Amino acid sequence: KFSRNIHVIKPFPINERDFTVYHALDTHPRVPDHALWMAVNARGTKYICGELLSEGGVKLLAERIKTFESVRRYRVEDRLIDPSAYIEDQHNDDPEPSVASKLEACGLYYRGGSKDLSAGIKRTDDALDYQLVAGDMIVPPEMFVFDSCPVTIKQTEEYVWDEYRGRGADERKKKGSPKDKNDHMPENVHRFLFHEPTFVPYVRIGSKRTDSS
Repeated sequence: KFSRNIHVIKPFPINERDFTVYHALDTHPRVPDHALWMAVNARGTKYICGELLSEGGVKLLAERIKTFESVRRYRVEDRLIDPSAYIEDQHNDDPEPSVASKLEACGLYYRGGSKDLSAGIKRTDDALDYQLVAGDMIVPPEMFVFDSCPVTIKQTEEYVWDEYRGRGADERKKKGSPKDKNDHMPENVHRFLFHEPTFVPYVRIGSKRTDSS
Protein backbone atom coordinates (compact mmCIF):
# COMPACT_ATOMS: atom_id res chain seq x y z
CA LYS A 1 0.00 0.00 0.00
CA PHE A 2 3.04 2.29 0.17
CA SER A 3 3.06 5.09 -2.41
CA ARG A 4 5.62 7.87 -2.76
CA ASN A 5 2.92 10.20 -4.04
CA ILE A 6 0.79 9.65 -0.94
CA HIS A 7 3.08 8.78 1.95
CA VAL A 8 6.33 10.66 1.28
CA ILE A 9 6.28 14.30 2.38
CA LYS A 10 8.65 17.21 2.89
CA PRO A 11 10.21 17.41 6.36
CA PHE A 12 9.07 19.96 8.90
CA PRO A 13 10.38 20.77 12.41
CA ILE A 14 9.61 18.19 15.09
CA ASN A 15 9.34 20.31 18.22
CA GLU A 16 9.19 19.06 21.80
CA ARG A 17 5.77 20.49 22.56
CA ASP A 18 3.79 19.09 19.64
CA PHE A 19 5.50 15.73 19.07
CA THR A 20 6.55 12.71 21.05
CA VAL A 21 9.40 10.79 19.42
CA TYR A 22 10.09 7.05 19.46
CA HIS A 23 13.32 5.36 18.44
CA ALA A 24 13.87 1.87 17.00
CA LEU A 25 17.18 0.13 16.36
CA ASP A 26 18.02 -2.90 14.24
CA THR A 27 21.59 -4.07 14.91
CA HIS A 28 23.67 -6.47 12.83
CA PRO A 29 27.24 -7.80 12.99
CA ARG A 30 27.93 -7.67 9.23
CA VAL A 31 25.83 -4.82 7.84
CA PRO A 32 25.33 -1.26 9.13
CA ASP A 33 23.10 -0.80 12.16
CA HIS A 34 19.79 0.78 11.14
CA ALA A 35 18.31 3.42 13.46
CA LEU A 36 14.90 5.01 12.90
CA TRP A 37 12.81 7.70 14.60
CA MET A 38 9.04 8.18 14.54
CA ALA A 39 7.22 11.31 15.74
CA VAL A 40 3.60 11.20 16.93
CA ASN A 41 1.33 14.22 17.32
CA ALA A 42 -1.75 14.69 19.52
CA ARG A 43 -4.04 13.45 16.73
CA GLY A 44 -2.11 10.18 16.56
CA THR A 45 -0.62 10.90 13.13
CA LYS A 46 2.81 9.32 12.80
CA TYR A 47 5.82 10.58 10.88
CA ILE A 48 9.01 8.66 10.10
CA CYS A 49 11.20 11.69 10.69
CA GLY A 50 14.80 10.49 10.97
CA GLU A 51 17.08 7.64 10.01
CA LEU A 52 20.70 6.75 10.65
CA LEU A 53 23.02 4.02 9.37
CA SER A 54 26.07 3.33 11.48
CA GLU A 55 29.09 1.11 10.98
CA GLY A 56 31.56 0.47 13.78
CA GLY A 57 31.40 -0.38 17.46
CA VAL A 58 28.58 0.10 19.93
CA LYS A 59 30.14 3.14 21.61
CA LEU A 60 30.36 4.93 18.28
CA LEU A 61 26.76 3.95 17.51
CA ALA A 62 25.60 5.33 20.85
CA GLU A 63 27.44 8.61 20.26
CA ARG A 64 25.87 8.99 16.83
CA ILE A 65 22.37 8.31 18.17
CA LYS A 66 22.78 10.82 20.99
CA THR A 67 24.14 13.47 18.62
CA PHE A 68 21.36 12.84 16.10
CA GLU A 69 18.68 13.33 18.76
CA SER A 70 20.38 16.30 20.40
CA VAL A 71 20.79 18.26 17.17
CA ARG A 72 17.11 17.74 16.30
CA ARG A 73 15.93 18.31 19.90
CA TYR A 74 13.81 15.17 19.88
CA ARG A 75 11.76 14.40 22.99
CA VAL A 76 12.27 10.63 23.02
CA GLU A 77 9.65 8.68 24.96
CA ASP A 78 10.74 5.08 24.35
CA ARG A 79 13.34 2.96 22.56
CA LEU A 80 12.82 -0.41 20.88
CA ILE A 81 15.47 -2.82 19.66
CA ASP A 82 15.62 -6.13 17.80
CA PRO A 83 15.42 -8.86 20.48
CA SER A 84 18.59 -10.43 19.03
CA ALA A 85 20.48 -7.54 20.63
CA TYR A 86 19.97 -9.27 24.00
CA ILE A 87 21.79 -12.44 22.97
CA GLU A 88 24.90 -12.97 25.07
CA ASP A 89 28.02 -14.60 23.64
CA GLN A 90 29.35 -17.21 26.08
CA HIS A 91 32.82 -16.78 24.57
CA ASN A 92 32.80 -13.03 25.19
CA ASP A 93 34.59 -11.96 28.37
CA ASP A 94 33.28 -8.40 28.06
CA PRO A 95 31.40 -7.29 31.23
CA GLU A 96 28.54 -6.27 28.91
CA PRO A 97 28.30 -9.32 26.62
CA SER A 98 25.24 -8.26 24.59
CA VAL A 99 24.66 -5.27 22.30
CA ALA A 100 21.75 -4.11 24.45
CA SER A 101 23.85 -4.18 27.63
CA LYS A 102 26.64 -2.26 25.90
CA LEU A 103 24.16 0.42 24.81
CA GLU A 104 22.81 0.58 28.35
CA ALA A 105 26.34 1.17 29.61
CA CYS A 106 26.43 4.15 27.22
CA GLY A 107 23.23 5.56 28.70
CA LEU A 108 20.75 4.30 26.09
CA TYR A 109 18.01 2.04 27.48
CA TYR A 110 15.96 -0.13 25.13
CA ARG A 111 13.03 -2.53 25.29
CA GLY A 112 12.94 -5.63 23.15
CA GLY A 113 10.67 -5.07 20.17
CA SER A 114 8.19 -7.59 18.84
CA LYS A 115 9.24 -10.44 16.52
CA ASP A 116 5.65 -11.07 15.41
CA LEU A 117 6.25 -10.47 11.70
CA SER A 118 2.72 -11.20 10.52
CA ALA A 119 1.12 -8.84 13.05
CA GLY A 120 3.69 -6.16 12.27
CA ILE A 121 2.97 -6.31 8.55
CA LYS A 122 -0.79 -6.13 9.07
CA ARG A 123 -0.47 -3.21 11.46
CA THR A 124 1.76 -1.38 8.96
CA ASP A 125 -0.75 -1.99 6.17
CA ASP A 126 -3.43 -0.41 8.35
CA ALA A 127 -1.22 2.63 9.02
CA LEU A 128 -0.56 3.11 5.30
CA ASP A 129 -4.19 2.70 4.26
CA TYR A 130 -6.03 5.71 2.85
CA GLN A 131 -9.11 6.55 0.81
CA LEU A 132 -9.27 8.75 -2.27
CA VAL A 133 -12.56 9.76 -3.89
CA ALA A 134 -12.43 11.65 -7.19
CA GLY A 135 -8.88 12.69 -6.38
CA ASP A 136 -9.75 14.03 -2.93
CA MET A 137 -8.24 12.53 0.21
CA ILE A 138 -11.25 11.39 2.23
CA VAL A 139 -9.34 9.26 4.75
CA PRO A 140 -5.65 10.15 5.08
CA PRO A 141 -2.98 7.62 6.07
CA GLU A 142 -2.07 7.23 9.72
CA MET A 143 1.64 7.34 8.85
CA PHE A 144 3.87 9.44 6.59
CA VAL A 145 7.59 9.35 5.77
CA PHE A 146 9.87 12.38 5.42
CA ASP A 147 11.71 12.46 2.09
CA SER A 148 14.89 12.93 4.15
CA CYS A 149 14.71 9.20 4.95
CA PRO A 150 15.75 7.68 1.59
CA VAL A 151 16.86 4.32 3.01
CA THR A 152 13.48 3.75 4.65
CA ILE A 153 11.68 4.69 1.44
CA LYS A 154 13.86 2.42 -0.72
CA GLN A 155 13.65 -0.57 1.60
CA THR A 156 9.88 -0.15 1.94
CA GLU A 157 9.44 -0.10 -1.84
CA GLU A 158 11.64 -3.21 -2.16
CA TYR A 159 9.85 -5.08 0.65
CA VAL A 160 8.22 -7.94 -1.23
CA TRP A 161 6.89 -11.41 -0.50
CA ASP A 162 9.32 -14.26 -0.99
CA GLU A 163 8.38 -16.94 -3.51
CA TYR A 164 9.45 -20.53 -4.00
CA ARG A 165 11.48 -21.04 -7.15
CA GLY A 166 12.13 -24.02 -9.40
CA ARG A 167 10.34 -27.27 -8.71
CA GLY A 168 9.15 -26.04 -5.32
CA ALA A 169 7.16 -23.27 -6.96
CA ASP A 170 4.79 -25.82 -8.49
CA GLU A 171 4.54 -28.12 -5.48
CA ARG A 172 4.09 -25.71 -2.60
CA LYS A 173 1.90 -22.82 -1.60
CA LYS A 174 3.30 -19.30 -1.67
CA LYS A 175 5.64 -18.46 1.16
CA GLY A 176 4.00 -16.61 4.03
CA SER A 177 6.93 -14.30 4.71
CA PRO A 178 8.75 -11.45 2.94
CA LYS A 179 12.26 -11.74 1.56
CA ASP A 180 14.85 -11.55 4.32
CA LYS A 181 16.95 -8.93 2.55
CA ASN A 182 17.36 -5.18 3.14
CA ASP A 183 14.36 -5.27 5.46
CA HIS A 184 15.89 -3.48 8.45
CA MET A 185 13.92 -0.23 8.28
CA PRO A 186 10.58 -1.96 7.56
CA GLU A 187 11.17 -4.15 10.62
CA ASN A 188 11.81 -1.02 12.68
CA VAL A 189 8.50 0.37 11.43
CA HIS A 190 6.74 -2.88 12.35
CA ARG A 191 8.09 -2.63 15.89
CA PHE A 192 7.00 0.99 16.21
CA LEU A 193 3.44 0.32 15.15
CA PHE A 194 3.06 -3.01 16.96
CA HIS A 195 3.77 -1.21 20.24
CA GLU A 196 1.21 1.52 19.39
CA PRO A 197 3.25 4.69 20.02
CA THR A 198 1.14 7.51 21.44
CA PHE A 199 1.49 11.22 22.04
CA VAL A 200 2.66 12.10 25.55
CA PRO A 201 1.90 15.73 26.53
CA TYR A 202 4.81 18.05 27.07
CA VAL A 203 4.99 19.47 30.58
CA ARG A 204 7.29 22.21 31.81
CA ILE A 205 7.58 22.87 35.54
CA GLY A 206 9.49 26.04 36.35
CA SER A 207 12.68 26.03 34.29
CA LYS A 208 12.73 22.25 33.86
CA ARG A 209 10.91 20.21 31.27
CA THR A 210 9.43 16.92 32.40
CA ASP A 211 8.03 13.99 30.46
CA SER A 212 7.87 10.26 31.01
CA SER A 213 11.01 9.44 29.03
